[in-house]
Amino acid sequence: MYKANKNGKEIELLTAKEVMQLLRISKATLIRWTKEGILPSIKIGRRILYDKNDILEVVEKHKRGVKEK
Repeated sequence: MYKANKNGKEIELLTAKEVMQLLRISKATLIRWTKEGILPSIKIGRRILYDKNDILEVVEKHKRGVKEK
């Protein structure tokens, strides 16, 4: 996990491995969801990182979407 500042607010950036563990998904799923734009990512050099708050927001939106059906 990395910490960074975004608009004066500290954010936590997760590695791909950390996101896979958090969401309990495979590497193939993570890559597909990233390419499809389901999981927003930040590219810094060759490294792809994920804002933890963005990931949790995606999960929450999915939960609400499932409940509404």
